[in-house]
Amino acid sequence: MVFSASQSLAQSNKISIQGGATITQFNSSVISNQELKFGDIYYLGFERETTSNLLLSIGLSYTSMGSNLIGEAFDSLSVTQFTSTFDFNYISIPLRIGKKIGDNFFGFGYLGVSNRLLLSATEDRPIINSKLEITGRQEAKITKDIKRFDFAGLADLGFGKKFSNHEVFLSYSFTFSATSFSTDSFFSGSKPRNFGSFLKIGYNYCF
Repeated sequence: MVFSASQSLAQSNKISIQGGATITQFNSSVISNQELKFGDIYYLGFERETTSNLLLSIGLSYTSMGSNLIGEAFDSLSVTQFTSTFDFNYISIPLRIGKKIGDNFFGFGYLGVSNRLLLSATEDRPIINSKLEITGRQEAKITKDIKRFDFAGLADLGFGKKFSNHEVFLSYSFTFSATSFSTDSFFSGSKPRNFGSFLKIGYNYCF
């Protein structure tokens, strides 16, 4: 009975709040000339830590993804290089399983999957005149042009510090979509996918 009571006391439930930056671009054999896009990520979740330090996690996440594609406008005399920014905003439910090492100072790792639902998508493109001069920019809504659902894998590594019933931590995550967001009217044939990494700071309340 004493051993069973000790196991119960060692288990922990956690409410987790996280936020940070996304660093993403498109993965495609056709799209090569691009730059990283920076965005935001916010997460609210529930976590269960077992007596063997196994971590089970589910949550709700808002994630900004996309890429900066580099293009060229040219005539027989000159070439103008420009950047078009694609911004995809998703809400998702990540499911993860992981392992924690240590107590007061600890490290952790997760593997998981995430079903993403597209909230909005925009393309910020340059306005180029007949002289190939960039005179401004315009934003186009392209939410209806790309697939609404995205399925991705996740991998996380991090470390943190525990203070009584509170934990603070830093984490690095890598994500790679298993599905393409292209449609017949948007990047048809190139099958691009979202991929990138997340840098997050987080807080857990343990109870």
